[in-house]
Amino acid sequence: MLIQSHIESGADLTYTPSKTALGIACEIYKAESLLKLISYFPQTLHSEYLIYYFTNNRNLFQVNEFMAPEKFIKNWRLTFDEPNDLELLRKIYSTLVIKNRSVSFDEVIGFFDRYPEAAQININNIVKYRDNRDLISYLKNATTYKEK
Repeated sequence: MLIQSHIESGADLTYTPSKTALGIACEIYKAESLLKLISYFPQTLHSEYLIYYFTNNRNLFQVNEFMAPEKFIKNWRLTFDEPNDLELLRKIYSTLVIKNRSVSFDEVIGFFDRYPEAAQININNIVKYRDNRDLISYLKNATTYKEK
C-alpha cells in the first residue's frame, strides 16, 4: 500500500506518520531525491535520521504522508535496540516457530492476542528520536536547510 501510494503521488518521500508498532514503519525515497538531498546537505551527517532532511524541508521536497490501516496501529515495540527487545523477539520467534520463513504481521497480531503480557517486556524503553527533547531540537536544527 505504501509503495502504491508513493508511485501514485510521485513524491520524494513517502512515509506514515501513524502510530504503528515501533519497528514496522518504513520510508520510501525517490532515488533522484537522494541526489538532490546531497546538493543541499553534502555531508548528511545524520543519515540515520534521513527522514528529517525531507520532513524539515518541505519547501524543497515533496512529502507524501500515508495513513496506515488501523490493524498496524499498535503500542508494541518490534525493534532491536535494547536487551529486552531481544527477549521479546526471542519469545515471538520461538512461539511462532519461525525458523527460516517470513512472518506476516497477522501472525504477530495473533501472538499478542494470545500473549498480551508480552508487550510489557520492552514497552518502557526510551525511543531517543521521540523522547529525547535535546536530540529532537538538535536534529531539527541540523537537518533544516539554511540559505547560504
